[in-house]
Amino acid sequence: MARFGEQSEGASRPWSLKGRRILVVEDQSLIAMEIQDYLERAGATVVGPVGRVDRALGKAEKDILDAALVDIDLNGERCWPVADALVRRAIPFAFTTG
Repeated sequence: MARFGEQSEGASRPWSLKGRRILVVEDQSLIAMEIQDYLERAGATVVGPVGRVDRALGKAEKDILDAALVDIDLNGERCWPVADALVRRAIPFAFTTG
């Protein structure tokens, strides 16, 4: 079984996020580093990781982004303002949580 970002058996070409800018919003440093590693191996440019709502909100409102992965709980604070900013800019995102 191929890991995220690696070519699976029988695939004609590797899966790639080459050139895509992905915002990673995660307060747990080990998880953030693992997500960053997966995305970079798939060719993405990682924006962040960011572990606080105020910093993530600034990036969600102003940075050039293609998508985002957003942890719901950031040190006890919910990420809803970040999600709202991404929706306003029509940037696709997925919630993550432990």
